[in-house]
Amino acid sequence: MIYKTRNWEKRLFASVRAARTQPFQWGVNDCALGTANHVLAFTNVDLAADYRGKYRTLAGARRICGSDARAFLAFVDRIFTEHGMWQVDVKFAQIGDVTFYEKTGFSCVAMCVGLISVAPGKDGLQHLPTKEALCAWRIPL
Repeated sequence: MIYKTRNWEKRLFASVRAARTQPFQWGVNDCALGTANHVLAFTNVDLAADYRGKYRTLAGARRICGSDARAFLAFVDRIFTEHGMWQVDVKFAQIGDVTFYEKTGFSCVAMCVGLISVAPGKDGLQHLPTKEALCAWRIPL
């Protein structure tokens, strides 16, 4: 079971600050591992422990996470649910929730930090409007 630790908000924002300029890299700092790193920072639980070091390319990620948005959504939902997270309506997403996006040509998970959610991008963190996420998951206190 996953829970937010004491001073979780401070830990989350320290993690986000540290990731600001880290570029996207498959298997190191992609959306799944970048978001898992933030979650690890404020829960001490590594949602991606079984997958770190297992891929270095988009093709490798697809072998693990699924080849399309629906498969990726099912993959992350299973992991989150197994750890005691639950889906919340995006209208109620809040700081510390994990969000899911599907855009033309890509899908990703991101960390909600308020009105925006952050995920690794080419030159560091990219900002995605939280309200545009398809779904969100809550981590219990």
